[in-house]
Formats: sequence, C-alpha cells, structure tokens
Amino acid sequence: MKKLLTAITGLLFMAGSVLAQENEAEILQIGGDTNMATIGQAGMLNSAFISQEADNDEAVVMQTGGNNTATVLQGFHVEANGHDTDAKIIQNGNNNEATITQTGRHEVSGFIHQSGDFNIAFIEQDKADDFNNARVEIIQAGGEENYVFQHQDDRNGVFGEVYQEG
Repeated sequence: MKKLLTAITGLLFMAGSVLAQENEAEILQIGGDTNMATIGQAGMLNSAFISQEADNDEAVVMQTGGNNTATVLQGFHVEANGHDTDAKIIQNGNNNEATITQTGRHEVSGFIHQSGDFNIAFIEQDKADDFNNARVEIIQAGGEENYVFQHQDDRNGVFGEVYQEG
C-alpha cells in the first residue's frame, strides 16, 4: 500500500509539472523613474512581455525550456527620454525567440544570450533624435540553425556585437 501511495503521489507531481507549461507573464511600467522588471519561467511554450516607458529602466527575462518567446520594449512613451535603459533576455533550450526594441537617447543597452538549436534573436535600437552610447550584444552558443537580426541607428558611440557558436 505504501508503494502504491508513493507511486500515486509521484504521478500527481508529474501531472502538476506538465500542467505548469504554457505560462504567460506581462509587465507594463509607464512613467516614473528607475523601473525594474524581472520574469523567470521554466518549461515549454512560455511567453514573457515587458514594456517600460520611462528613464532608468531595467528589464530581465530568463527562460529555460523550449518554444518560449520573450519581448522587451523600452522608451516609447512621449515623455520618456530613454536614458539608461537596459534589457537582458537569457534563454536556454531549443526553438526560442527573443526580441528587444529600444528607443532611447543615452546609455541604451540590449543583451540576448541563447543556448540551443533553432533560436531567433532580434534587437532594434533606433528612432531617437540624440542617440548616443548604444550597445548590443547577442550570444548564441552551442546550437545549430540559429538566426540573428540587429539594427541600430547610425549615431555616436553605437556598438554591436554578435557571437554565434555551433
């Protein structure tokens, strides 16, 4: 009887893990100063979305598993100058997609790190009048068939780096 109860308990925990898939997380931060947002997800088919429209914003998304999507938008509010915005997306697994879109003026940085196969990374930084000191870094390690798109306006102090291994 004890073995049967242990087996049933184990099955319930496994069923709970399977049901924990397909999570959606959304954080919207409009106005203010020094906004911080962090989303962490594990499993399959998870979706994370962060939108920040102020100055001194920091967004972090961490996902483990496959077929996950993460999107970070920063600096699109009319009154936001987009100073000191920082976005990071870290994904471990296969078939993941990461997108960072930033509109800012000074000290804007976007970082995507993906490990696994068939991952897609997009970073776009533009549409600001006085765009200075922008940094992009994309790392795709240990996988095959990965894709990167990087776009930055032609301004002062713009730096982009892509590293792919696999």
